Amino acid sequence: MPSEITQLCLDMNTGLHRVPFAQVGCAAKYRLNIYIANPATEKIYIGLNDGVENVYFQVRDPNGAVVPGFSLAPVSSSGTGYIPNYLQASYGPKIGSTNPSGYTPLILTPLLSGNYYIEFAANVSGDGLYDKKLTYIDVSVAQNTTVIDGRLWSEAWQIYSGGGYTVTPPSTQTFAKFYIYTNDSIVSKLDLNGLCGGT
Repeated sequence: MPSEITQLCLDMNTGLHRVPFAQVGCAAKYRLNIYIANPATEKIYIGLNDGVENVYFQVRDPNGAVVPGFSLAPVSSSGTGYIPNYLQASYGPKIGSTNPSGYTPLILTPLLSGNYYIEFAANVSGDGLYDKKLTYIDVSVAQNTTVIDGRLWSEAWQIYSGGGYTVTPPSTQTFAKFYIYTNDSIVSKLDLNGLCGGT
């Protein structure tokens, strides 16, 4: 398969075809949600890598309160919660002694069912981000050691596949796949199949 670049794009410059996706205080339709069905048995595992973008993040619970221990702080550049490379991102989180090839995650133990959401900012004051990308992100929900598919969701994914205004396949292609769940419970797959998207 050709090389692939798919990064989350955090850019609230709405004058340039962007939306305030996953930014602090954004409208509900732009949030990056994490669904918890059973807080007694499920946990959230988080890993990030922002390259050198200096991005801050926090997590809010279904009532909109910042989760204790997950208030605005810089994305780690090493250790717990840091994804150092593509291989560890693809393996996902280490959970206990399982999945030893994965990254070491931050672990959030939820107290409520419903949609938690992760927010990003430029600093501890919660200012907006412009033209920032996350190199790697993994947010997994697991019951014991079993990761449950489909729990990370948004109505407004904003991605970047490299190249800026110069699109040069295959190095600026994305082969990401998105699953669309409609109000009438139909699931469709969107396969980007080599799309080249600039900034």
